[in-house]
Amino acid sequence: RICHDSSLPCTELGKGQKCVSTDLARAILFEADRRICQEYLGGQGGFESTRLAIYPFMVELLENMESVENGSSKFRKWIVYSGHDSLIAPVLAALGTFDCKWPPYASHIEFELWSQSECGSERSDLVKDEKNKKDCSGTFVKILYNGKVVTNLIKGCSEASK
Repeated sequence: RICHDSSLPCTELGKGQKCVSTDLARAILFEADRRICQEYLGGQGGFESTRLAIYPFMVELLENMESVENGSSKFRKWIVYSGHDSLIAPVLAALGTFDCKWPPYASHIEFELWSQSECGSERSDLVKDEKNKKDCSGTFVKILYNGKVVTNLIKGCSEASK
């Protein structure tokens, strides 16, 4: 309700009405963030179990990208998966880009597959600079979370995506 500027819930208690305060609502949201962070990144196996649980999905993504790259899937250039926050958060956690905040409503992750020819033409924003196009060779993946590039946050990708 806070996200949509709606009034917070109230209930009849005894002789009056008792409503949830904004402070209580924010405290609940803070606790939800803390718990989701612990679940997907926690020190007692959270991160490892998240990566293990999301592994089959990540393998499917990789196989789809490889099939496009090697030409065995000429008609699958755009694939859509649908899920809830309970899928978005562990995917981000497995990639190492989860910020411990509950994914907002309508969140999405984009995995874009790029090739050298696409990169060297109109998409110069994908290369380090105009003089150094060799940084943009071969096929690579650009990952966005809610429209913001997060590829550089993934271990091993920071230099490649600058």
